[in-house]
Amino acid sequence: MQSFIKKYSIFLMLYIVFQPVLDAVTGLMAQAHINITFGVLIRMAVMAVTVFYILIFLILNRDNKHGFRVIAYFVVLGIVSVISLIVNYKQKELFIPSLELTTLAKSVYYPIMLLGYFYAFEELAEDRIINRFFPKVIFYAVNIISIIMIIAHFTNTSFSSYAYYKLGESGWFYAANELSAIVSIAFPIMVWYALKKISNWSRIYYWLTIILAIYAALLIGTKGSLLAILFGTCMAILAAVIHFFQDSSRRKFNAGIVVLLGLTLGGVFAAYPAMAVSRTAELHSDMI
Repeated sequence: MQSFIKKYSIFLMLYIVFQPVLDAVTGLMAQAHINITFGVLIRMAVMAVTVFYILIFLILNRDNKHGFRVIAYFVVLGIVSVISLIVNYKQKELFIPSLELTTLAKSVYYPIMLLGYFYAFEELAEDRIINRFFPKVIFYAVNIISIIMIIAHFTNTSFSSYAYYKLGESGWFYAANELSAIVSIAFPIMVWYALKKISNWSRIYYWLTIILAIYAALLIGTKGSLLAILFGTCMAILAAVIHFFQDSSRRKFNAGIVVLLGLTLGGVFAAYPAMAVSRTAELHSDMI
């Protein structure tokens, strides 16, 4: 069972990479008015295994007090879920079992997976696996988001971020605000990982992925993603300047990195007036 705990912990970390694909497939199927989508089915299967994983993790770690609390939480969650279904069945004139079960599953998915990731990261931290591979996982996940966004943009199949304004794009992802939040959280990690990998100019292709991520984030048209780009790039410039003074053996290369970051930040400001985020900001200001 300890082997299962380790392998499933690694699976949960790698599962992050596939989230953009599941979200894109779910978005396309939801746009086609399909209630139960492929992404939902996959997530529900993972959630079911994660519940089993959490219980096994607690049993093996023998933290009886903590384990009792978690098991009690699952029992209460199950009771509340059943009560919710019964109330909806009695109160709603039109009760669609598939839709109700899907909605309920989505509601319990997040607390269960959050708890699962807490234990998975705790397990992986012991061997420092999380330190070595988690930034790479985030890097690849954001790259997949960028590719999906750009393909949707140039094929004119992207969803509108703000349907009532027809401004901004969310690619094939269903919710622009959630997408913006994900990009905002992940972008600084992506920048850090790319800079760490650029040890010489032959690996500059890592920075090209950052440019694509910036372009994709600006397509969303939300202020959150724009602020994340500006904050992440400014922090990278500050870190690069500090590294320039600390590492005297590679002054020329480090100076080039600072210039590269400065050009990137300048490019964001130059592109801002032409991007959807500038128009949505103006509209929001007018509304206020």
